[in-house]
Amino acid sequence: MFNYMECFLRMFGFDLYVGVYHRLWFKRKSLVCDLIEPFRCIIDHTTLLAFNRKQFSEKDFTLIKQEYRLKYDKCSDYYRVFYDALIERKSDVFKYVQQYYRCFMGCKSTQEYPIFEFK
Repeated sequence: MFNYMECFLRMFGFDLYVGVYHRLWFKRKSLVCDLIEPFRCIIDHTTLLAFNRKQFSEKDFTLIKQEYRLKYDKCSDYYRVFYDALIERKSDVFKYVQQYYRCFMGCKSTQEYPIFEFK
């Protein structure tokens, strides 16, 4: 999701390091972090569906130093599921970033900024 959003923001010429909610911090692309928040529901929903469909499993992870990590050989399976979910909504993501850009450049009030509605 992060890389996907970064591409759209670069296309519109945003400074990726200056965010609204996430503060400027060493090498963190704060604006990208901000703008992926409305779309987290896509990934959450996709994860829940994949788990219920037995596409994802607890066995896909290992515990290393009290941290769960996805096994390397399972990464491509997870990426494919998430990629497919994002591609289905690519026009929604594009329109959101486009509207955000227009509001930002037009110095609009916060009430006029876009809202992503997950259906």
